[in-house]
Amino acid sequence: MKIYITVTICILAFLITKCKAQQNDDLKFNYDNLFLRNPAATSGLYELVGSANYIKQFSGIEKSPETIFASLQYPLPYQNLSLGLGLMKESAGLVSNTSVNITSSYKLKSIFSKKDYLALGLLFRMTRLSVDGQNVQVVNGNDPLSFIGSENAGGFNVGYGFFYSTRQYKNWRDLDAIVQIGLSSIKALPQNLNFQSISFNEVTYFQGLINLIKPISSDGSRIQSLFEVFYEGSNLIN
Repeated sequence: MKIYITVTICILAFLITKCKAQQNDDLKFNYDNLFLRNPAATSGLYELVGSANYIKQFSGIEKSPETIFASLQYPLPYQNLSLGLGLMKESAGLVSNTSVNITSSYKLKSIFSKKDYLALGLLFRMTRLSVDGQNVQVVNGNDPLSFIGSENAGGFNVGYGFFYSTRQYKNWRDLDAIVQIGLSSIKALPQNLNFQSISFNEVTYFQGLINLIKPISSDGSRIQSLFEVFYEGSNLIN
C-alpha cells in the first residue's frame, strides 16, 4: 500500500487591477499533472502516470461548474524523451471550454551529479471556447458577453519550460530527499480567440514551482509538498 500525503500551496496570480478575467485553467489537477503548465515536467520521476477526474460543483444548481479531465504521461523506454497528453472539458453556466494539451520533455542527465537531470519541454495546445449567448440573462449591459449569440472560437498556442530534478529515477531505497525546480511560460504566442462580435486575448502567463519529495519507505511512500507562483498579464478583452 502506498500512502501519499499532499500539501499544496498555490498563488494564483499577482493581482492586477485592470485584469478583466483569469485564464489559469487545469489548476484543480496540477499536483499529479505538473506537465500541463510546465511541459519539461512530463514524467518528472520517469513514471508512467495516468489520471481521470470528474468534478461537479454545487449539486442541485442548474449549469453549475463541471469539469472532466484525463491525462497520460509516458517516459519512452531507454530514452531521455517523455511524452504527455491532457484532455479537458470545462463548463459553467453558458460557457464551455475544451482543450487538448500535447507535451514533450527531453532530459539532460548528470548536470551536477550522477543522479540529477535538467529537462527542456515544449507544449502544443488546442482550445475551443463556446458561448450559448441565446440564453444569456443580461444584468450588466456593459458585459461584453451580453450581445454574443451561440458562437464558438478556436485557438492554437505553444508553451515551453525548464525543469531541474536532483534525482533521475523512481528509486526510493536510499530514502534521499528530492528537490525539483521549474520555470515555464504557457500560451507563449500572442493569440486571440475570435468570436463574431468580440475577441479575447489569450495572454501569456508564467509559472515557477518548487517540488519537495521525501521518501519515508522503500516501497514509494513519501511526503511531498508543492509551491507554485503565477504571473498573468491583463487586458484580456479587445
